[in-house]
Amino acid sequence: MSLQSRKPEGNVPRGFTIIELACSLAIVSIIALVATSVYSSLLKSLTKTRMSAGLSQRAQSVVTFLSREAAVIGGADLPAQFALSVDNDSCVAVGAIPACDAGTDRLSWLEVDISVPAGIIAAITATSITGQSGAACSLSGFYANRFVALMKGNAVALVDAGNFAGCDLSIACVPFGLNDCTNLDAFVGGTAMVVNRKALFQADHDLMLTFFNRPPLDIPAAMADPMIVSRSVFDFQVAVGLLPADQTQPLIESASGAGDSWIFNSPGETLSVAGRNRSSAIQFDIVVGVPVRFRELASVTNARGNTITERGVRMTAVRGRVALRNRLF
Repeated sequence: MSLQSRKPEGNVPRGFTIIELACSLAIVSIIALVATSVYSSLLKSLTKTRMSAGLSQRAQSVVTFLSREAAVIGGADLPAQFALSVDNDSCVAVGAIPACDAGTDRLSWLEVDISVPAGIIAAITATSITGQSGAACSLSGFYANRFVALMKGNAVALVDAGNFAGCDLSIACVPFGLNDCTNLDAFVGGTAMVVNRKALFQADHDLMLTFFNRPPLDIPAAMADPMIVSRSVFDFQVAVGLLPADQTQPLIESASGAGDSWIFNSPGETLSVAGRNRSSAIQFDIVVGVPVRFRELASVTNARGNTITERGVRMTAVRGRVALRNRLF
């Protein structure tokens, strides 16, 4: 008996050929690749959007902190423009305050401790102050181991006070802005006020914006330690706005310098006594960043017009302004 092949009967479906399967797999692969690419692109875009929003919010929170602190400069009998000092472009270490990063600024200011009454200076030498005596000495033990601002007319000086005995307070004059330590005799009859010394700066090579506060010595030492306001700060610039002769006119910022109402917004600028008396506002410019997984180069232009370039960091520049509230008009 011989075997015979049997032919298919009726409409029996046939299978796919290898070529058809290969074409189908290729089409599916292309669709999957496109979908993956679109998803990856959307995810990357969403990540960048969230990062940019978070970065802007972080930068704005820094400016808000700076503005809140700057708004209370001076106080009581110490006008804000007398209680302000800016180290432009570079600054050396002063006491516990370290040096700044090259090319950045340091803002220092005094805030009057209103819990300690101001005293009248009856006599003064390079090493001691004698308070005005009467029913009681105008100074007190609350002045000991504190910063004390001396003021008379347009002259101001900052001293670091030591021990208090009788009606005498030991002192050492310390650098601060247009501090006048050369003629302390001029402060006889003037006012002595206990102050907290504060500072904002970008410390040398650490990319951190730091806030320093020298409080009373009876406050826990931990509160006197520098506080990190923000990390990954790549630039910090400060400018002071000077009132124009016509005080109804706005403050003008000019890159050419013509009619510029701001000082310290260019390298090498210094503040005169006349300029100090017209100080009315502070401007902050900071560049902050956050690390990213993508290692491409990122650039941003700072307030001085200089380009800051970093790899693997997303950066943004933000500006804030605050009026000096406790100023003398």
